[in-house]
Amino acid sequence: MFGTDKRKSAFVALLSMILLLIPGSLAIMAAEPAYKVIRDIEAVPVIEGAYRDDVLAENTLKSMDLEHDVVGTLRKEEVRIFFVDQYVDDVALWYEKALGYPSLTIEDLGVTEKVEPGGESPVYFLYEYYNFPDYDGYDQLGNLVWPGVFITRELALTRRTWMRGAILQTASYGWFFKDADNSVTDVMVYVTDAGFDFQKMTYAKRTAVIVSWEVYEPYNNEAMTAVENDPELELWMKDVEDYAQMLIDDPPTPEMLDVPIHKDMLFDPFTTAMYMMEGEPMYTFFWDVEPAEAMRMYSEELMLKPLEYEGGWVFLFSGRLPYPMHALYVYPNEFEGVPFKTVVFVRKEVVTK
Repeated sequence: MFGTDKRKSAFVALLSMILLLIPGSLAIMAAEPAYKVIRDIEAVPVIEGAYRDDVLAENTLKSMDLEHDVVGTLRKEEVRIFFVDQYVDDVALWYEKALGYPSLTIEDLGVTEKVEPGGESPVYFLYEYYNFPDYDGYDQLGNLVWPGVFITRELALTRRTWMRGAILQTASYGWFFKDADNSVTDVMVYVTDAGFDFQKMTYAKRTAVIVSWEVYEPYNNEAMTAVENDPELELWMKDVEDYAQMLIDDPPTPEMLDVPIHKDMLFDPFTTAMYMMEGEPMYTFFWDVEPAEAMRMYSEELMLKPLEYEGGWVFLFSGRLPYPMHALYVYPNEFEGVPFKTVVFVRKEVVTK
């Protein structure tokens, strides 16, 4: 679905509280794991056949987000990257074995026990998948910026599905440990597909392995208070509230959006305001009908067949993905605490002369 950096900040704060505010977390719930996490970057396993390539490394790192999402004072950091001429599926399986077959996902972090100074966490994992099938993406001038059809064809010809019909793009493995002074070393190992060359329009059997090693000073209350009282974030939230009030006073109408809006749909001015503040004209509605039923109803009303897109459906009226001038999206509702089955986004750009 869609997201913003500000929405990510809530997750950053939660993970930071787990890692630093509490003097530890992440012990296995039932028993101490047999596998002990690695405390020396030199001991991180390197798969056979690995090699370095400075040009590939520079291009790969530009496309990666190595943010550790830890709030604290960074003492030192180190990044190592190497490549191996294998598909990411096989490299990920090799690292799963080398790292002791991690069984925790990142969602499990908040329900595990504390790690005291001198202790360590188990290894956790996160899988990210390609959109499959994918679609070509164009910028607002109509230039091709994402060759989704080419990606789909190459993946279909060369790769196997990973799980639930998905094709793996990146497998991430992470852990942290604490020294006696309560300083935190946070480690991420990214195993990511590096086979696409969009300039030459080729796909090769190649995977990048990135080791990101960061050491943070011991937690202190003053540093956390400064983060909690982020004046920039507070100002942004005030702007969101002001924008939301404008939307409450003058809500969007079917005539304005050029699409049917059902009477039992709930308009969300605050989520809409967040999108607007990020430059995305996404009007947000919640609807207590099943997503497939919502898609069917709109298909009949609009007399248009939708495209399957990022776990939902999109009706394109003008422009091209991913930045159409006018479109309606239907998704299963994944907003926590919102008791509706479906979320509908209407993207409509206003053109002024």
